[in-house]
Amino acid sequence: MVDERQVSLTKALMAHFESLGVSRRHFLKLLATAGAGASLSALIVACGGDDDDDDTSGGGDEEPTAASGGAEPTATSAEEEEEESEDEPTATTEASGGAGGGGETGVLVAASGQDISNLDPHTGHDYSIASTQKSVYDTLLRYQGNPPELEHVLATDYEANEDATEWTFTLDDRAVFHDGTPVTADDIVYNVGRLIRKNKGPAWMFTNFLEEDGAEAIDEHTVKLTLTSPSRRCH
Repeated sequence: MVDERQVSLTKALMAHFESLGVSRRHFLKLLATAGAGASLSALIVACGGDDDDDDTSGGGDEEPTAASGGAEPTATSAEEEEEESEDEPTATTEASGGAGGGGETGVLVAASGQDISNLDPHTGHDYSIASTQKSVYDTLLRYQGNPPELEHVLATDYEANEDATEWTFTLDDRAVFHDGTPVTADDIVYNVGRLIRKNKGPAWMFTNFLEEDGAEAIDEHTVKLTLTSPSRRCH
């Protein structure tokens, strides 16, 4: 028995793809390739298809497909799918403003196995939030590789005084926000102050040695952090 809510959601997704220029026939093929089991076959039937759709129910004497819980699609099927994709626009093409997109800004749909409650870097800090933030925000520095090595991101250089209570960062003068506005030392000062003031998310990693007014803009692209106690964790 098919869940009516699942049918409703699938129909809504089908309508969205059709608005992007993806035919119902192609959508059902994508659905069949991505899913498995008898429940998906019933779902496809419930959503309806064109008369010329390929058989996705797994019946008859044809080779089993992913939709019928059998083997993965054969190489021949994949080649045919690739040939069709050259003629039919896909959601990716439309969303990226490619052929037929008219240069309009598209919509990115990202899937996650966990809820992403928010992307505010000063309030959220669980696994799914922190992982997604890495695709949206840049840090001054970050560890990369295995074994991890510190690399420059927004900062092109940094230095500390002898007792590690003052850390000075030089910002990359090419850095801009998503709207093209340049990133300056004043922005770092604001972010540090807001992080400590809100005292949520990742603030616990800094509140032991950094206060709300601990950041100072030396010039447009230089910012200094003055700590209340020595810390090698500042970088």
